[in-house]
Amino acid sequence: WPNPVKDVLNYSFESSSSDDIALTIFDVNGRVVYLNNLKGNTNIISGSLDMSSFAKGVYFVRIKQGSAIKTLKVIH
Repeated sequence: WPNPVKDVLNYSFESSSSDDIALTIFDVNGRVVYLNNLKGNTNIISGSLDMSSFAKGVYFVRIKQGSAIKTLKVIH
């Protein structure tokens, strides 16, 4: 949140296992523009990402933990 993003994208999600989490952002052409590996745990994972240097447009945020994958569309 917020979506659309002005400068900072905040995230918060429940981690279902202790597997590490890959947080990846792709542009509309499928190029990786951001990648962060987070330490997994069985709590709430939250943080923020400064997107002010990203070009305006549509991005896809992928959260992968173990075999679970969630992809969300974000407008900046």
